[in-house]
Amino acid sequence: MAIVDFDTECWNDPWVQKLQPLAKLLFVYLWTNVHRNISGIYVITPETISFETGLTRDQVDALWPCLEPKVRYDPECSLCWVVKHARRQFLRSGKLSPKLRAGIRKHVWKFRWHPFSEAFAQIYPEIFTPQEVEVFAKADTKSDSMDTLSILLDTSGGKGKGGGSFLFKQ
Repeated sequence: MAIVDFDTECWNDPWVQKLQPLAKLLFVYLWTNVHRNISGIYVITPETISFETGLTRDQVDALWPCLEPKVRYDPECSLCWVVKHARRQFLRSGKLSPKLRAGIRKHVWKFRWHPFSEAFAQIYPEIFTPQEVEVFAKADTKSDSMDTLSILLDTSGGKGKGGGSFLFKQ
């Protein structure tokens, strides 16, 4: 079980205060569920959300627009993006460990074919360079091969066996 640092100040946010109760439930759930990852971009189906929250499928579908722009959802891919998840979890101090940076990059890269990844890279210059944003802009298919990944990434870390990291070559 992962520990999520959920900012209780969210309840003072006028945007959150204006949400209807079920939208608040969904918003908090999307920040804290076991399916999310450190990037905040993850696959989750409305059926899973319904099962775990007690909301009906129709309620879940109706609530997505209420959560824009803080949460984005693509129903065709069942892809959810809690937009400020990485910032609130890992970038509040302005410092990001190389290990966390690599982990976030790895999760975002898995969805390089989706517009959420390009948008993520643009709003997180601490994690992705402008050149890397261009790579996301050109990745337009779910079937992008892993060959592209091996060309763009240095996984050796220069530390020998087991010391690799997920870093783009500069």
